[in-house]
Amino acid sequence: MKRFIYFLLSILGLPLASCGDWNLKDAYGTPYVNFNIKARVVDGAGKPIKGIQAQVEYDKTNSDAKGNILLRTQPHAVPESLQIRFEDVDGADNGGEFATREVFVEDVDAVKTGDKSGNWHWGDYEFNLGDVEMTLDGEE
Repeated sequence: MKRFIYFLLSILGLPLASCGDWNLKDAYGTPYVNFNIKARVVDGAGKPIKGIQAQVEYDKTNSDAKGNILLRTQPHAVPESLQIRFEDVDGADNGGEFATREVFVEDVDAVKTGDKSGNWHWGDYEFNLGDVEMTLDGEE
């Protein structure tokens, strides 16, 4: 009788185990790419701005003294589109308080910069966004 109950529980439990959205993290060996996004943050006069935070999903970095940003991320494939958020995180220390800006790129034209064949991931890619102009908060 015990065996029969165990058998029934195992049969009934199997469909339940496969139901639902488990939102599992990626397992070891899941392919990805090293994806670098480059940009230069400038004001309306073309001067570089230090201390602007660039963010794509959970990856973020700040612009250096020359306004340069190198944002490294590891998606599962080269993205077809990107949404990059630029936010002034140091306030007036960089010459004023700049308004947050979101840039949406539809057709990402990434360049393959390295081949990692034989490894678990699909290679190194780079996308150069160019100059991103920030406006002072309250200006249009």
